[in-house]
Amino acid sequence: MLDLINPEVLKNRERYGSRFRSADPFPHVVIDQFFSPTFCEQLIAEFPPFERGANLNEDGLPGGKSTVEDIRSLGETYVLADDLFRSAEFSSLMSDVTGIPDLLYDQLYVGGGTHENRPGQELDPHVDFNYHPHHGWHRRLNLIVYLNREWEVEWGGSIEFHEDPWGPPEQNRIERVVPLANRAILFETSERSWHGFEVIRQPQNHPPISRKSLAIYMYTKDRPPADTAPSHATVYVERPLPFVLRAGDSTEAQGARVRKALTRRIEHVARLQERERAFSEKIITQVRKLFSSTKSLGQPEIEMLEGLFRREDVLLKLLYDREKEFSRDIEWLQHRVADRQLGLPVIGRAKLATAPEGYYPNDEWCAPLLTLDLKLSAPSKAMVFHGRVPHRFPQGQTLECTIRDRSESAHFNPGEFDWKVPAAMAAGERASVQIRASESICPASADSSSKDMRNLAYQLHSVEVA
Repeated sequence: MLDLINPEVLKNRERYGSRFRSADPFPHVVIDQFFSPTFCEQLIAEFPPFERGANLNEDGLPGGKSTVEDIRSLGETYVLADDLFRSAEFSSLMSDVTGIPDLLYDQLYVGGGTHENRPGQELDPHVDFNYHPHHGWHRRLNLIVYLNREWEVEWGGSIEFHEDPWGPPEQNRIERVVPLANRAILFETSERSWHGFEVIRQPQNHPPISRKSLAIYMYTKDRPPADTAPSHATVYVERPLPFVLRAGDSTEAQGARVRKALTRRIEHVARLQERERAFSEKIITQVRKLFSSTKSLGQPEIEMLEGLFRREDVLLKLLYDREKEFSRDIEWLQHRVADRQLGLPVIGRAKLATAPEGYYPNDEWCAPLLTLDLKLSAPSKAMVFHGRVPHRFPQGQTLECTIRDRSESAHFNPGEFDWKVPAAMAAGERASVQIRASESICPASADSSSKDMRNLAYQLHSVEVA
């Protein structure tokens, strides 16, 4: 099966091994021309269409990423690739390069297989889950082979290896590698293998691009105790402020990105809180079993319970301290911007001709019916509504947008949304836009302590006319 690998790779496995072990910020190696040229071309030619893979986002709508884990279903070339990956010879080659013995192939391709990402997609720095979800094996290696015949640095999408994304941005050394065809990235999966990729940018006057790759992950039944950590899911780190505030961009664009970055963090915290509740329920179940016997607790049990209490007390104190910090920041911001009037940001080729109806600029909420009157400064093809459905609408929100008597509808689950609606218009034209929402709430009706009598449906950050 190794005849599918470039003979130069086989001949130079020791040299690649030396690079792997000495690499910073963690063991990895870049191998160009990994497959034989003919086999790589076959993989590119038979790469599945975007619609063939799992491509729905959290709203149940087609998103910007598509994956296929069952690569044997993709045709003869991908059957050969799978046969290669499952062979003892391939595992031996990976062990020779990395120094990790007894590597195991994952026939389920959990998280692996073919990956395709369209412009606008990015992947925050993260370390991967560390145990196979079904077999309990230790995750040890990631192998990614890119399948893009053409790629420029300016297009983004380069894989990033981070030293420590939790630390100050200026101290986080980052190595970037462009995802060119037949370039393989092999890296150790550990508690310090922080990696991600830059946002993909569609080049102007160029056919549509997408970032394509084939990924496999390898495991072992054991791992050195010093490198073994308790089981965890993938750990993500949000992008820092210097990355969000891009120099040279308009204040409106910077503001939209900052709001989106803050909202992502808030939703990230909410997801972790849900997992915290699930862990806590498991702990309580096990504690009930601990006390189901009349046998007295021993010192190990008492020390474990003391640790549980300490951890919860630390979290309680942190949450109370955060309340004080939130109050301080709110007071500072209110003083700083007291004399500023807010409006709905309109970005791109139009401006508001009159004030919106049904929009509350102080907190970006919209009424069940929003009406906008826009004047075009240049020809347009579409409008993109950047907003958010708050989690107080657990079933999501259905929106209907009418632009010049043409209507489009979409359903959004709780979270951020970027809704693109066709809007072909000429420069100088005026467009009346109405958005109707299927659901609304009155805060005062839901909470007797609230004095907010508004009917609220969703939040709208900005409107982009392109």
